Amino acid sequence: MSIVLKYAIPLLLIAPLFLVQQTTNTTIEPSEYEVYSTVIRSLSLNPGNGPVIIKDHTEVVGAATIIDGRKFPYGALDDFLKKNLYSAKLQEHFSIGDKYYLISEDEAYTRGYFVLGLSRVGFNSSKDRALVYVTYSMGGRNTKERYFALTRIGDHWMVQGTIGVLKTLATE
Repeated sequence: MSIVLKYAIPLLLIAPLFLVQQTTNTTIEPSEYEVYSTVIRSLSLNPGNGPVIIKDHTEVVGAATIIDGRKFPYGALDDFLKKNLYSAKLQEHFSIGDKYYLISEDEAYTRGYFVLGLSRVGFNSSKDRALVYVTYSMGGRNTKERYFALTRIGDHWMVQGTIGVLKTLATE
């Protein structure tokens, strides 16, 4: 069985292909932490409910199937796909204004925390446009997935839009 959209114009279908989580010793650039921090602040996570919990490794996102890629920042998709072949370890370099913790995926799901997962950030060649994939869920259930498109204006990143992930559900 599959979900069918009859009236979606323009039609946008993004189906990330998650690969086996392989980690490299790649260093995440300071500009990526600037993008992460901007995205996390835009989510309005209600800090009164406790600290923000972030997975300690980036998500591995394989090639995406894109029917209408016009919403992706020009030039950032190639860099995004190249960087997201492997997971990278995140460090405590976020600037989000709230307390946060980096924890393993296993620990997050066994304790039922509200958890954010972040991909590596793809940039265009002039590094003024960015693309990042974000997941957020409670204890591994009801996961929401979005791509965030950002633009650098002066010294600050701004979220220009989000692109939802549409999945096809299969039954046996």
